[in-house]
Amino acid sequence: MIVVNNHPYRRRMTRNALLTIDELAAHLGVPTRTLYGWRYRNEGPPAIRVGRHLRYNWADVEAWLDDQRDGSQRRGTSRAGRR
Repeated sequence: MIVVNNHPYRRRMTRNALLTIDELAAHLGVPTRTLYGWRYRNEGPPAIRVGRHLRYNWADVEAWLDDQRDGSQRRGTSRAGRR
């Protein structure tokens, strides 16, 4: 379930689903201003411009989230073992 503007609704997220910026912000738990800032600095998930609106491909968001994992999780090592 995604909550946007205090209204919960359910939407099936398929691999090709396009999310609005409000939906993505709600999913990630960050303000929309953060997403706009990440886009400006090329730090966030890639967006698609549809006219004057931004849309996010669910598969791109998942790939971006996977890339955000810290290196210890990707390599299967713990931080405690590194110095």
